[in-house]
Amino acid sequence: MSNHPIMLDEIRQQPQVLRRAFEENAPIIRELAQQFIAHRPTLIAFCARGSSEHACLMARYLFETYAGVPTTVINPSVYTRYGAPVNFKGAWMIGVSQSGGAADVAHVLGQAGRSGALTLSITNAPDSIVEKAALHRMHCCCGEEKCVTATKSYLSQAALMAALAAACGEGLKADIDALPGAVEAALGLEDQVIAAARQLAGHEEIFLLARGHASTVCKEMELKLQEACAIHAHGYAVSDYIHGPFALTGPRMAYIMIAADPATDEETLALYQRMKAERGIKALGIGPAKQAGQFDSAIVLPDHLTGLPGTFAAAVILQLLTCHIALCRGLNPDHPEGVSKHTVTL
Repeated sequence: MSNHPIMLDEIRQQPQVLRRAFEENAPIIRELAQQFIAHRPTLIAFCARGSSEHACLMARYLFETYAGVPTTVINPSVYTRYGAPVNFKGAWMIGVSQSGGAADVAHVLGQAGRSGALTLSITNAPDSIVEKAALHRMHCCCGEEKCVTATKSYLSQAALMAALAAACGEGLKADIDALPGAVEAALGLEDQVIAAARQLAGHEEIFLLARGHASTVCKEMELKLQEACAIHAHGYAVSDYIHGPFALTGPRMAYIMIAADPATDEETLALYQRMKAERGIKALGIGPAKQAGQFDSAIVLPDHLTGLPGTFAAAVILQLLTCHIALCRGLNPDHPEGVSKHTVTL
């Protein structure tokens, strides 16, 4: 196995991927924003699986916070297995699939369109079944993603939906413009990441905790650590962790906490202090120096990386961390055992 996996190359391509995706999708983003203003949707629904669904979870925060529209992530089985005739008239349905081959996502897009929804696909595969099922189309502009463990397609999906939310609402545009630079800054912290990976590689169970849109990154990295590192990983929003999973807290597990969002950092840091005082845990923090310095160890972000740019930077840090933990454990993150790049469900 190579010590320079494809996954690492694809993580490092992400600043250019985001710049290309923003440029090439600018016309459709403007068109959809005009439609949003002219015919404000009653609901924005998302349909996706795996990493694509985690990108949609981030989009939910942004559309609700900045565009003021309620959102949901729908369950494809309602339509493909139970045959429910759900009426989406007046809504938007956004179907997201890296490969474009998700048959259930294509099915939902088709049914939603027939019931009166505006439909949008976001894929990395022109002319795929998911793209053909939607009236409007956005492309991730990633080039071929060879690594089974998705990185650049996930980040591009999240960035494109964030850009669309910014165009439909107010108060987010500057953060969108900052995202490629935030990703570049995170890539410059790889030495810190490698040191953290060596400390974490021996653990068989890792909890990832944050609040707000950063919590959606925890769910994505739960999946990455499971598939690439064969680690029992658990991603939670801080607000959910205290409702039951806190009972599992103990020093034998590893903890990673993101504190890079002024709107939510207070709760994240308070939970860490409680876990440390009551259960004797240690945690790796990811955030600017003021927040990160409160943890036992930290990957320190530049001070300007807070809010959404901080969340994207943390996502890249955790992608790198996953890759290096896998290498420390003697695993190949490009081809996790039993996992396929193109998984089809219906």
